[in-house]
Amino acid sequence: MVFNYLMGDDLYRQAVETVMSERKASPSRVQRIMDVPYGVAAGFLARMEKEGLVSPADDIGKRIILRHLKF
Repeated sequence: MVFNYLMGDDLYRQAVETVMSERKASPSRVQRIMDVPYGVAAGFLARMEKEGLVSPADDIGKRIILRHLKF
């Protein structure tokens, strides 16, 4: 299976790299590091969830990285 992040835009790829290197799947963390609006960061995490890279948020908002990628 080829993940969409390989074919996605540069900003999304940067978000994936950020989550993998920081080992934290948090929209707030992505927002701060990438200097993007919270809604954009949340959209990146939603896309990562859809692609099977991170888990859905649990009842307190934590996500687990399901696939560890190296860049």
